[in-house]
Amino acid sequence: MMTTRPIRVLGVTQPLSPTSLSRLQSTFHTVHYHPSSPLPPEVFPEIEALFLASAGADKLLQHPAIRECATVAAAALGGGRTQAGGANGTERDEGVERDITVSTASGIHVVSIPNWVVANLIGIYHQLPRMLQIAREQARWSTGTEVSSGGTYVARSTRGRTAGMLGYGSLGRETARLLQAHGMRIVAANTSGKATPQDGYILPGTGDPTGSIPSAYYSTRSPASFADFLGVCDVLVCTLPNTRDTAYLLDGERLALLPKDAVFINVGRGNLVRSVSLGMIGPADLCLLAMDCPARCLLPSRPSLLWPRLPRLPSTPSTFLTFLSAIFHRTLSLYRPSRSTSPHRTTITFSCPVPYPTSPPRRPPPLRPLPRHPPLLGAALDVTDPEPLPPSHPLWTHPKCIVTPHLSGDAEGEFELATDVLLHNLERIARGERPVNLVDVSRGY
Repeated sequence: MMTTRPIRVLGVTQPLSPTSLSRLQSTFHTVHYHPSSPLPPEVFPEIEALFLASAGADKLLQHPAIRECATVAAAALGGGRTQAGGANGTERDEGVERDITVSTASGIHVVSIPNWVVANLIGIYHQLPRMLQIAREQARWSTGTEVSSGGTYVARSTRGRTAGMLGYGSLGRETARLLQAHGMRIVAANTSGKATPQDGYILPGTGDPTGSIPSAYYSTRSPASFADFLGVCDVLVCTLPNTRDTAYLLDGERLALLPKDAVFINVGRGNLVRSVSLGMIGPADLCLLAMDCPARCLLPSRPSLLWPRLPRLPSTPSTFLTFLSAIFHRTLSLYRPSRSTSPHRTTITFSCPVPYPTSPPRRPPPLRPLPRHPPLLGAALDVTDPEPLPPSHPLWTHPKCIVTPHLSGDAEGEFELATDVLLHNLERIARGERPVNLVDVSRGY
């Protein structure tokens, strides 16, 4: 239920700057500000609006004291990274849905996440991760051959290439605007396969209000249309929320539809794709990433990246030689040298059984090759599955992969912008209008 009367009492559980707090105190009759401790139960009956971060919001909104309130409206959520009272793939029970209107701070993260996408794409196109890795580990200049996997180094250009927006909300639209300014052709995939006007909170000067930037739209609900979309994406930018429809929408076969040397970027939710689907999967004890060719196998330049993953070595000479023999035979059976001179570097994780075998193991099943195209040029992941990745996961140290700790949305002045959303919604409610950024429980966000 949504109120149309003026909201006078606000509860705040998120630390705010003095300026933002002053704006709220001058707007509301009463502000219960408790940034470092829970809201006192006795204030719940009078609270008409809540201003809180998304982390733990689902639990707070289902608190019995809150559910007994007549109406709690226009709860603007900053952050937007975890469960938020019906958003991010969760559902609220009937009591919460009946009494509480939830509005997110969607639209404020356009000041940081699209910039992260552009920065990492250009870094991959210029092979900066490889250059930095060699410089830090070996204190020397890298050669063009080293950073370009044996070929001739070129700084790839964004101009003339196609960027596909998987998801075309506020983040996808602002990313599209920035990449178009870098000379890229933009296509987009959404559920309808059609252009739609931008809704929700729009920071002035950002986004694509009319949906006119993409030159083509594709539907994620049509397998044929979705396949056509993936087939033209030199860069795939994923900004999808976590819903039943988006969970593991991408897999190895769909990623293989991307063009040669495509770049995969995910700033939405990690469970869009399993981390193992970024590559070719063989037996349970070895993982070869899709960013590698299966032709060559080179160990990391830093031994510390490999040795901590090895099991405790056998104590007797005979079992130790058997152990080495098993590793030798297994490695040879899986990774046969190619005639190509391109050195593709692969991180290998061994998970050897105990006790160790007394004879070389049988040849394991061959790796299942990706159906169509060669490996990705690179990947930039601010979200992963699982999250965070386990310490031994090869994506951490892979020279073609950038993994960041889900911080691309931690924008400077994030909650000042969220305050703008809250006050904007307050004005709309006072005029009898619906707040922006309402959570649609049926859609999951």
